[in-house]
Amino acid sequence: METYSEEAGAGRRGIDFKAALGAGLGVGLLIALFPRGNPWSSLTFFSPTVMGRTMGEPGSSFLAALLPHLGLSVGYAILIALVVHHLHRVKAVLAGGAVGAALFVINWLVFHYLVKDGAGHESVIFFTHLAFGLMTAGAYKGLSRPMVATASPVASNG
Repeated sequence: METYSEEAGAGRRGIDFKAALGAGLGVGLLIALFPRGNPWSSLTFFSPTVMGRTMGEPGSSFLAALLPHLGLSVGYAILIALVVHHLHRVKAVLAGGAVGAALFVINWLVFHYLVKDGAGHESVIFFTHLAFGLMTAGAYKGLSRPMVATASPVASNG
């Protein structure tokens, strides 16, 4: 009887950029549908938001915010892929949540210290980053090419 191992060669393969791009765009579009990661949010699909943070004046162009949102989503997805590409699925999803939380902290620092009027409603923005990290890590692991399985003999007692 043979068993197959996902771990063989795990350190030799880099990230799958196609999977990171697909995960970033897919989850980014999902977050655009639910701007703060929550379908019950006061924001609608057409609210100009970038990763949960309202950009511009209320009623300004949704498309003007969609392009930076998707660009940021792909960038975040590549960072998440760098962290989770060698992890198993459950650990990868948890690590993706941790990366999302870390990205929120960076985002908060930028908006708190550099863009003085941009900070506000930070709990829902944190939730958006956390949900994005969790979903993107899961999507990346689902879309990435599986590792080559190696056969290893197992001694039988029978």
